[in-house]
Amino acid sequence: AGEALRRSEAQFRAVQQATPDGFMIFESVRDGETDAIVDFRWLYVNPAAEKIIGRTHRDLVGKLLLEEMPGNRDEGLFDAYVEVVASGEVWQREFLYSHDGLDHWFRSTAAKTGDGFAVAFSDITANKAAEEALRRSEVRFRSAFEQAAVGMAHLDTEGHYLRVNDRLCEILGYTREELLGKGFAEITHPDDLETDLTQTARQLRGELHHHIMEKRYLRKDGTYIWANMTASVVFDDDGAPQYGIVVVEDISSRKKAEQDLYELTVTLEERVIERTAELERSNRELDQFAYVASHDLRAPLRGINHLVDWISEDTDDLLPPTSQKHLTTLRGRVHRMEQLLEDLLIYSRAGRQPSQIEVVESHKLVASLIELLQPEPPFHVTVEPAMPTFTTHRVPLELVLRNLINNAIKHHNRADGHVHVTAREDGEWVEFTVQDDGPGIDPAFHERIFQIFQTLQPRDEVEGSGMGLAVVKKTVEAMGGKIWVESAEGEGATFGFTWPKLPTESDE
Repeated sequence: AGEALRRSEAQFRAVQQATPDGFMIFESVRDGETDAIVDFRWLYVNPAAEKIIGRTHRDLVGKLLLEEMPGNRDEGLFDAYVEVVASGEVWQREFLYSHDGLDHWFRSTAAKTGDGFAVAFSDITANKAAEEALRRSEVRFRSAFEQAAVGMAHLDTEGHYLRVNDRLCEILGYTREELLGKGFAEITHPDDLETDLTQTARQLRGELHHHIMEKRYLRKDGTYIWANMTASVVFDDDGAPQYGIVVVEDISSRKKAEQDLYELTVTLEERVIERTAELERSNRELDQFAYVASHDLRAPLRGINHLVDWISEDTDDLLPPTSQKHLTTLRGRVHRMEQLLEDLLIYSRAGRQPSQIEVVESHKLVASLIELLQPEPPFHVTVEPAMPTFTTHRVPLELVLRNLINNAIKHHNRADGHVHVTAREDGEWVEFTVQDDGPGIDPAFHERIFQIFQTLQPRDEVEGSGMGLAVVKKTVEAMGGKIWVESAEGEGATFGFTWPKLPTESDE
């Protein structure tokens, strides 16, 4: 038991030495007569806490909280800690601490430990500064909206005006009250309406980042006025459209002088707009993917990591070695997933720039992906023992293999399915195959499955966005390779692709 306790303490100290959050442990100092808590004494201070508050553990351990940092009483923290010890409830708070030589925002969590408490805290001053900058930015935006020299409006997803500025009312001849709730289609020239509605629908589907057109608005007095309209859509973190932003510039005077020239150049302008939209759509796919990876995927991983840390801190001396080993394994796999996401994020942000060239042991690469994906038994994934080692761009290759293996697992129709991965050298290329014994794919769908947002099963029956094979195809072809599928319905599927071997410096 003593040895286990020493190991547990060593593990605890190792974690606290490495964590970026400050961590301190206190014991209660009580009045000898009333037994009331009159102060707290430091028992432990980790390196991160030393760095954050600018005091070493030698300065603090054994000392009294209110003597060394009396600002804790002024800030109300001392009373909060007393309540934690008395009630046993966890306390959390964000606060500005401007005492004892400090002037920082902190996020703090305190929990009872014996006749005392432990507190974990982090310096969030930079975050608060960013929030304040955002608030000031929003104030500037509101001012710019109301005082803009062009008409501006917010519209709901049905095209009704939610908010308009004075300049837009002036351009259209309506009062603010008359415009609010009115739909843009009601005041759009019939010849311009179809284009406007079509482009708006594409925006709401996320196919266009913004939509610009010169159009005619119907004024309140019954006349039409030419305007240059720029529209964009704001999406939430889940990709759902929230509202539209429209900027309207009165160009009626210019249109009178340019009408003849406009008619000659309209065809060319439409072609330029079309090509620009195609480029923006391609770039947006990469940008949106990078955003999801960095926010929607990293956040739960951080949450898992924190949860593991909290479990370790709260139950480290209670868990059997097997459970402790499971926690260690979980940390390793979370770290592995975080690293994979980081590589993926770097690749997607780099766009068309190649990733780092590395020596890739294809057998080890596939084995690591199998470990990461972890299909539930009796489902199993095997890899050909003899697979080539070659120099190439590892990150995009890992992306392709992970998607293909994951697809084979995800779309299989049996719990005891089997997926087999092979690779062989073919001159300057390596040919990979991912073969499964699943439901197969009708040849009629062989081309469709590589298109963006395409799935052969209803979206509520299988997890996925329909992006996987489209990303795979785009990545393989960007490397100069080819990808194909060999399958018939009910006979499993084999996905094959070629990947380039790149020369090393010694080869050159």
